[in-house]
Formats: sequence, C-alpha cells, structure tokens
Amino acid sequence: MSLTQLLLQITVILVAARACGLVLRAFGQPMVIGEMAAGLLLGPAVLGALLPQWHAQLFPATSLPALNSLATLGVVLFMFIVGAELRAPSGLGAQLRSAAWVGLSSMALPMALGVLIAPLLHPLATTGIVLIFVVFILLRVTPTYSDGDFFVQAQAEIVANKDQSQTQPQPGIVDADDAWVRVGEWRRWDLMLGRFEAFEIYNRGMALDVNTQERLGAFDANSSPPDIYGATYLFDRPGRAGNVALHLYPERYLRFELLAQYGGLGQYNELGGRPAAIFDIGWLKLKAAFEYQWLTAKPDRDQGEQRNWGFAGSAQFVFVPYIEGGINYGFADNQFFDQNGNRDSS
Repeated sequence: MSLTQLLLQITVILVAARACGLVLRAFGQPMVIGEMAAGLLLGPAVLGALLPQWHAQLFPATSLPALNSLATLGVVLFMFIVGAELRAPSGLGAQLRSAAWVGLSSMALPMALGVLIAPLLHPLATTGIVLIFVVFILLRVTPTYSDGDFFVQAQAEIVANKDQSQTQPQPGIVDADDAWVRVGEWRRWDLMLGRFEAFEIYNRGMALDVNTQERLGAFDANSSPPDIYGATYLFDRPGRAGNVALHLYPERYLRFELLAQYGGLGQYNELGGRPAAIFDIGWLKLKAAFEYQWLTAKPDRDQGEQRNWGFAGSAQFVFVPYIEGGINYGFADNQFFDQNGNRDSS
C-alpha cells in the first residue's frame, strides 16, 4: 500500500465525515451521528453496492489492514480524550482512588488465588494430566454523552486471551471484541452500529464464558462435542461484517431487537436479519429469536451460495442469585448450492 493511497483514503473519509456532520448539525443533531453515517456511506453497504469498482479502487483489500490499524489508533486516542475530560462529582482525587482500588484489587486477588492453588495443582502434572492455565485480560472504555433523555454512547473492548497451548499468530496484535456506537433515548429506543453481540437466546449458565474450556464440554484431540444452536448464526460479534440493530423498550420488562448483518464472511458475501424478543421479570426470563442468513460467493461467475435459517426459544428461571435453571429449544435448516447454482444434497 502506497502513502499516496493512504492519504487519499484519509482525505475522503475526513471530508465525508465533516460534510455529513454539518448536515446533521443543521437539523439540530450531534455531528457524531453524521460522522457515523459517513462511515456507512463509504462502506460496502452503500458505496460498495452502488459503485463497486470505485469502492474497490479507493479501498482495495490490500489496504484495509493498514487503514484498520490507523482507525484503531484513532479510536484509542478518542477514548483517551473523552476519559481525560470526565470528572467525578467528588473530585479527581476520589476518582483516581476508586480507579486505583478497583484496578489493583482485580489484579492482586486473582494472582493471590493462583499462587495459593498452584502448589496443589502442580503434582497432577506428573500423573499424565495436562493442565492449561488461561490468561484473560480485558480493557474496555465506554464514553457516553447525554443531555437527559437523548444519549450517544460508544464502546471499545480489547481482549488478551491466550493459554499455554496457544501462540499469538502475529506478535503485537490483540483481539478486539466490542467496537460499537449507539444513539437513542434512555429506556425507550436506541440504534446500534458496529461489532457487538446480539440478544442471547440460549443461556448456557453461569461461569461458562465463551473463552473458557468449560463451555466446550468434554473433548480431546480426536473429537469434540457438537456446537449448540440457539439462533446463533448472527448472534456472535461478526468478523468482517457489521451489525446494525434497532432496540425497542416498550415496557420495563420487555425489549425487542431488530438486527441486520452485512459484509464479508470468509469466501462469501453475507446478508442476514435477526428479530428477537425478551420478556424479563427477574425470576423468569422468556426469550425467542428468528434468523435468516444468506451467503453468496464473492467471484462474479461463481453461483455458489448458502442459506441458513432457524429459530430458538428459552425459558430461564432464577430462584435465588446463585441458583438458576431452564429449558432451551432450537431448530435450524441449511441449504448449499455449488458454483453452478445446483443444490448440493450431500
């Protein structure tokens, strides 16, 4: 990627963001909404769909890693500036003391527990039992602007999650989980854009985080349990695609999500939708979702595609804070078509 192309991309992005921001400000809205809209206009959803050749020349695939790194740096600097301008009502000293106490205790306590149990676990390593120690570090910033009912909020989440059996593919690269912006009215509605998880339907229980071995179940080098379907085609944070979701909160105990996902998924272009609803009164949580995912091959003459759809529901009972249970149901259907457009029944 040449420096000239990078400067051209930055110039186009800044001009589009400024222009859209001024348009939105003329209607009495924050400029940040227009800047977000500029990102959508320059992305594959608008420019890439209307003028694919121009989009490919302006943002070729080989230039995206460098542009993405620069964008990540910009987000980090933006979050730092927002965080530096925040002030606690009781003063900066109280804010620093609280942050220092939470930060140090969150590191010291797990380390102390690890030191205490390490002598007990170490003898097991000589008996043929393989022990894997997982390291999980999370950095999250969530700047929020609100004038009462209306709000603009963003979140960036960087995760370092490796164990002794894994190595980082590229040194210096960390995993990014959340990266989203949302606008709306508190407890009424919001519009969310970026990389985030959809409403969860299949509840796996407490302490079964997605980055733990316990969530996978019993497995070895030759076999592993099948994954559980719970309206999960469009649930997790997308890799290269982006999410857009409208959330509605008509009642305190009822919420809806209308999610759309568009972008790339490996060798396919992806388009999907997922409406979901949650009824939550504390001790009882009823959840349901339907989803449809359409994958088409990227080459022009390749007619290969895949259609996935399904629905899922769950009923979760929370008896006391530490005891819960429930039932889940999910159904999914997959259709595959080869490069000639013929359905693959195998």
